Amino acid sequence: MLPYLQPGFEEVDGRMRHKVRYQNTIKTKVYFYEENLCDAEKALAKKMIRKEMDNFHQTNPKITWYEDAWQIGGEL
Repeated sequence: MLPYLQPGFEEVDGRMRHKVRYQNTIKTKVYFYEENLCDAEKALAKKMIRKEMDNFHQTNPKITWYEDAWQIGGEL
């Protein structure tokens, strides 16, 4: 995803992030699969993804949870 951004950085709300290269935005889907995650682990994973996607100037990545990778099927 880095080719969609400029190599330089900017500071926003006290955090560094890449500068935008293009006016269009990327829509990201993130799939997690694990049957034994507790709510705290899921919350941490969501927080990490949202912070990373902020670096790519995305505000609402689609995050989907599955118990098994085989459940993902045709959603990709």
